[in-house]
Amino acid sequence: MIHVADNEFSQSPDFHAAYFVQLEDVYHNSPIDVPLTYNDPGMGSSFINGTGAVDLYGFDEYPQRSDCTHQTWNPAPTNYYSYHMQVNPMNPQFIPEFQSGAGDSWGLTSPGISPPCV
Repeated sequence: MIHVADNEFSQSPDFHAAYFVQLEDVYHNSPIDVPLTYNDPGMGSSFINGTGAVDLYGFDEYPQRSDCTHQTWNPAPTNYYSYHMQVNPMNPQFIPEFQSGAGDSWGLTSPGISPPCV
């Protein structure tokens, strides 16, 4: 079991990292002892090391984008492994959020294309 300390938060500016450490302190001071992870939006290298570093770094990827307004196939990037080896080679590669769906706009302007898109 792992716990997501936060989702898609940035390590910079410095006060972001300090806030993240406060979150981690709450988790570390609780009676439950589990490793902390983080979902970096894209490959941004946040919280791998330095202030607020987590136990298991992860990043997300949406090769087909996160909305359904693009109706053409977008090839998946091929640099996942090289990025991992560059930034965090001593830990397992972890992609906790990979193309987890796509959304359609709300209301009367919605083109209604989500079901075939997803």
